[in-house]
Amino acid sequence: MTKYLNKQMQIRNRLYALARQKDGPLIYFYSVFGPMVGIFDNMRSAKDMLDAIAAEERHQKRPDLTYMLVNKKWLYPSQIDGQLALPPTARQRQLAYEEMVKIIKEYRGGMGRNPWRPVI
Repeated sequence: MTKYLNKQMQIRNRLYALARQKDGPLIYFYSVFGPMVGIFDNMRSAKDMLDAIAAEERHQKRPDLTYMLVNKKWLYPSQIDGQLALPPTARQRQLAYEEMVKIIKEYRGGMGRNPWRPVI
């Protein structure tokens, strides 16, 4: 259990609020998002918590909001579909695109520009 696991709901709720902002960005660097929820060191230390949020979103048949968090080098999540994505493969980039389509549809009423392009 990580020291951030107790922040799981706070982080999920913040991601949810950001997803619903009609005029806000759809992706956030880990380094920008962390301070929004009181994590001032490296967000990689919160990996277990992000994995738990992703699993719960899938279990509830909701779009995985953790796809909104990206690393600065690749501009994609560091983990896609439970696998390391540094750099993301073509299949992982496609999965990220598809998940963002779901986020836009569910939380922004289909309005919004997907930051990624379809690959496959």
